[in-house]
Formats: sequence, C-alpha cells, structure tokens
Amino acid sequence: MRRRPLTDRISRAAIVPMILTGLLAILLCISLLVPLIWCLYASFKDQVDYAISAFGWPTSWHPENYSNVFAKMLIRVLTKNGLSEFGLFDLLTHSIVYSTLSPLLGILFTMLMAYVISMYRNPFSKFLYGFGIVLMILPIVGNLPASMQINKALGRYDNMFLWILLSPAGCFSGMNFLLFYQLFRGVPKDYAEAARIDGAGHYRVMCTIYLPNAVSLAAVTYILSFLGVWNDWSTFVIWLPSYPNLAYGMYIFQYQASQFRATQPEILASFIIAMIPTSLLYLSMQKLIVQKLQIGGLKG
Repeated sequence: MRRRPLTDRISRAAIVPMILTGLLAILLCISLLVPLIWCLYASFKDQVDYAISAFGWPTSWHPENYSNVFAKMLIRVLTKNGLSEFGLFDLLTHSIVYSTLSPLLGILFTMLMAYVISMYRNPFSKFLYGFGIVLMILPIVGNLPASMQINKALGRYDNMFLWILLSPAGCFSGMNFLLFYQLFRGVPKDYAEAARIDGAGHYRVMCTIYLPNAVSLAAVTYILSFLGVWNDWSTFVIWLPSYPNLAYGMYIFQYQASQFRATQPEILASFIIAMIPTSLLYLSMQKLIVQKLQIGGLKG
C-alpha cells in the first residue's frame, strides 16, 4: 500500500487547528466591533428611546446630537490662571498640536540616536545602549513626586511648548529605539564604504544611504505613536493641566454631563467625534502599517 507523502499528511493534520484559529480570530474581531457599532447607532437616539431600550435599534434618528456636542461641551478646568472653560475646538487644537509634534520629535531623535549608536561602536555608545536598556526594565512606580519637582524646577510643568520640545529627552530608550537600532545594524556596510571611497562624508552617508532605508519604519512608528498619544489623557491631567486635550475632555464631559444637560446619546456622540481623526489616519495608512508588520514586531 502506497503511503501518502509526509507533507500531505502534515498539511491535512494542520487543517483543524487552522480552522479553529480562524474562527477564534473572527469571534475576536466581532467582539471588538460590536461595542463600536452599538456606540454609533445609539448616538442617534434621544434620551427617552435610550432609556427604554439602550441596545435596541433607534425608533427615530437624531443627528442633532452631534451638533449639540459642539454647543454643550464646555469643560471647566482649574488652570494656573484660575478656573477656565474650554470648548470642543480648544480640546481638539490641544490634541492635534501635541499628537502631531510630540511623536514627530520623538521619532526623529530616536532614529538619529539609534543611527549614531549602531554605526559608531565605542565605549560611550555601548554605555548609551546599555543605559537605554536599563531604563526600559526599571520600574517607574514611585518616581512621580521627584519628577514633579524636577519638571517644575525646569519650567516644563504646565508648559506645552517646553514639554513637546523636551519630550525626546529619553529617545535612546524604548521599543522604537531598538527597532531603528536593529534596522541600521542590518544595512550592509558595503554601501557606506563605497560612498566613502567616492568622497562622501558622514552626513552624506547618513542622509543618502541609511536614513532613506528607515523612512517607511519611521512612518509606521509615527502613526502608531500618534494613535497612542491621541488617547493619552494622563499627561494632561498630571503635567499639562492648563491644556486639556480631547481625551481628557471626554472624561470630564461624561462626568459632568448633568451640569451640561447632556444626554447619554450625546455623550456617545462625543466619543464618536473623538474617534474620527484617528480612524481616518489609520484607514489612510492601513496598507503601509500592514506591510511593515510581521509576527513578533516591525520590519524595516
């Protein structure tokens, strides 16, 4: 009796685990989409319809809930100038400025630091590399009082300009640093040697050979950092209380909804509004992100 090839037997034996894995992935996607879909159609209800059936389909649609959010969202925050009010456009401006500039400077300085450490091997670069690894594994719980005193002494506390400008101070630590470091280490040194033979200096080698190879990785890490920073509210609560962002504003708006006379569907509408910029950014860059993602991390 002729036996089937080993590869054929292995492929047939792997069908059941593959089907189960696919079903679990589908169930996971559904579980993530259901709350979003519910939040979307529930934001078009009125308060009575929502109170009668929170999860039912709307009996009548109320798109004015979204315009009411712009009118009712006036966040009162205690700032360095006293009690101040911020509207939706103020919160959106703070979020856009911080989410755009802070990741941009962080990725730029991280990329340059990773290039220097990976290309120029000396005791100082090895020290910086080890120092960055130590910062990644050290627990940061309990250092908030000391950080508060240091940032106040430097004038960085409650100053968005200085906070963004000095945000890349820890650029040699973090996962992005390791990604860029490994990318530059993987570029063949033959290209740089050939360029130096032709008379290229250090800056030309960096700008014409190495940095172009890191553009796609920089774009992906920037997008992912933007998505994370957009949803960051703790930084504005602790360090920038005079510049509340949209994520912080959503929390206060929900907490003080009774004072603003906001209904629950209007609160859900505010969540949808907050998700629109990041959703559009991700959808526009989806192909780039997927192309650069592999199992276990990013590739350059």
